[in-house]
Amino acid sequence: MFSLVFVTILLTLVLGTHSKTGLIRVENVIPAVAQDVTAQIFCMEYNSISHELPDNYKEQHPSSLINFSSVFGCSGGFHSDISGKVVAVARGNCTFFEKAANIQEHGGVAALIVDYSNETFHTTPEGIGSSINITVAIISHEDFDTMMAIGDNLTVWLYAPKPPVFDPNAVIMFLLAATCVMLGSYWSASVHHARSTCRLEKREEEENKMGLETLSMGTGVIMSVALVIFFCLIITLLYFFYDYLVYIIMAIFSFAGVNAIFQTFLPLWKKLIPWDYRIPRISCLCLTCLKKMPEVRGVALLAVSTSFVVTWLCLRHESYSWVLQDVIGICFCLYIMRALLMPSLRACTVLLGLLFVYDIFFVFITPLFTKNGESVMIKVATGGDSKTGEQMPIVFRLPYFLSWEMAPCFADRYSLLGFGDIILPGLLITYNCTFDMKTYSTATHRCRLLYFLASSAAYVVGLVLTGVALYGMQSGQPALLYLVPCTLFTTVVIALVRQELGHMWRGHQAEVYVQLHVGQRAGRSETGGRPYAALGPVLAQCPKKDDDAQASKIVHASSGSQDEEDVATPEEIRRQVILGRPRLRFPSGVQWCQQDGGHTLLPALGK
Repeated sequence: MFSLVFVTILLTLVLGTHSKTGLIRVENVIPAVAQDVTAQIFCMEYNSISHELPDNYKEQHPSSLINFSSVFGCSGGFHSDISGKVVAVARGNCTFFEKAANIQEHGGVAALIVDYSNETFHTTPEGIGSSINITVAIISHEDFDTMMAIGDNLTVWLYAPKPPVFDPNAVIMFLLAATCVMLGSYWSASVHHARSTCRLEKREEEENKMGLETLSMGTGVIMSVALVIFFCLIITLLYFFYDYLVYIIMAIFSFAGVNAIFQTFLPLWKKLIPWDYRIPRISCLCLTCLKKMPEVRGVALLAVSTSFVVTWLCLRHESYSWVLQDVIGICFCLYIMRALLMPSLRACTVLLGLLFVYDIFFVFITPLFTKNGESVMIKVATGGDSKTGEQMPIVFRLPYFLSWEMAPCFADRYSLLGFGDIILPGLLITYNCTFDMKTYSTATHRCRLLYFLASSAAYVVGLVLTGVALYGMQSGQPALLYLVPCTLFTTVVIALVRQELGHMWRGHQAEVYVQLHVGQRAGRSETGGRPYAALGPVLAQCPKKDDDAQASKIVHASSGSQDEEDVATPEEIRRQVILGRPRLRFPSGVQWCQQDGGHTLLPALGK
């Protein structure tokens, strides 16, 4: 995993950071009136391999601009002297390298290539290297025509202002992502842990009330592979048919947003409004087919959720729409993390490992295959050159708060973070928190939430590395490149140190319950006695029926024990069994477990 990270970062440094955005400062010097100077700023893309530009135009020597945009400039001389000048030539007919080499040979200091084909600005010509030491830049023909309309005697400065070292929006995005992951993971683990300790006779009813989904072990791995294939298909279709599919994605996001807001605020809503009055059953209503009429407070919350999403839909092009979109996004991420629980570390590893490769491929590798050298992921996330003007809503958007001289060069001055960069690592952190709660629910000598806290801290480190990479490389980064190794590696290392990797890897593929059959004293029926006490789902190796020595180490619980210190609490029994390091005695009152694929599978027990 980490060798792949290292290779990816090397490829990024070699292939992904050559094309940078810069500025052209243009002044029209009128010989008759030296003081009459008009200055304008235009955007360009330049190749940093051949020549790096200063971040202030005052540090750059001014040069005259000479217009040869009517020719390609691939070979041969120019009909006037270009020594010490910035030469504008048309794009096409040969490579960037050939144009730059020809201009450099005749004394030009920069090649300004005018794009009349309206293609993507991508100035990383094949074969360029140490032989080219002049600036190679490209400008749109619209900007160039505007530039030439200023006058005939143009003096230009080529430079590339650096972004602010620190912008407050980075802190806000950092806190937003970390809070969503930690809050969503802990909430999800708490709800699933509460469900796992429900009594047997109420389990189905409680699960229906909580509305949770838990993937089984085998299904988790299969679904992980299927999910990644689905993601690949969707992003490919969006790349080619963005203008049509973006509206379908917006519709799905809107319906999902209404449900997410409703489900997220429902527990709080019920506390604020304790009255559970239901809508009266009226024959003229279409709801008469329902077994139970909906509660008035639930309908009210649904109306509020729908109104919020509709408001976002209507105002999505406004400058402040990011607030509404981010609120919906927070609820969406919290709901998905609460609704899904990965069944094992194996399933988490498969899912995150595949998405790790997926993210790298569609950000860094696809520019090598696309016609214009653009990243499929970045184009889809930002909307690219879509004619609709719509952007994908499944991202968090935060505007930059500090001004930047190059801000006009970017259509939207927003930092973006995809929902998947929160939800997907959040599934692993949720699993870790659930394992903590089920294994160490009563432990006092060990950190109860060590996996959760450590993986959350690792997620924060991954966010910091993502921010550093964004600033250092000045290009879009696949966040999972940094988040997946940090969270997964931390989890595995702690599990190895605590000798729990095997149990975490297998997960709770079967809900395991230790059945404490409390029988009557001697002379009374072995099958009599009170109902059982629930221990909750755990994972443990099932002892062999003829292995009394091993069985005697599993549990000790007897209603008639005179030695109170020998009586184990259900929580302690569960912890010992799941860790595979039982230390308790086995009395005759405990029934044998049944074998299911090498693991215990016993019914849950009531009080």
